[in-house]
Amino acid sequence: MRANESQAISLRLRFAEHARLGPGKMALLEAVRRSGSIAQAAREMNMSLRRAWMLLDSVNAMFDQPSVIVGPGELEQAHCALTDFGSELLDAWEAASRESRASVERHFAGILARLRDLPASSPGVPGAPFPPTVTGTGGSGSDKDSRN
Repeated sequence: MRANESQAISLRLRFAEHARLGPGKMALLEAVRRSGSIAQAAREMNMSLRRAWMLLDSVNAMFDQPSVIVGPGELEQAHCALTDFGSELLDAWEAASRESRASVERHFAGILARLRDLPASSPGVPGAPFPPTVTGTGGSGSDKDSRN
């Protein structure tokens, strides 16, 4: 498997209907850890400050303790940091992601080696026309639905 292919393998966790963690929320937590600012983390991820705050608030609401704390002041200038629990959550996510990728690469090694390089217009590729065009009638000569 080529190096860039492993990046397409991502972990998503659904604890309950509205308690979900995926690569986006976790990348936002990492950006907060790195920058110390929700506004800066939002800029790094090309999202609005409001969207970043809503995502972080949903992570805080998910558990019995917050993952992120925000200092006093305007949200755009306020210092923001991961709590000890937020660091534990992010560390667990990173470990689980590494192990998931390694497991998929191990179990699917033979299958992944058989992947084709499909052009964007191929069936099954996002943005490709569906259904694919089929030539020939395959037998009876009629493609009509017999229920009509």
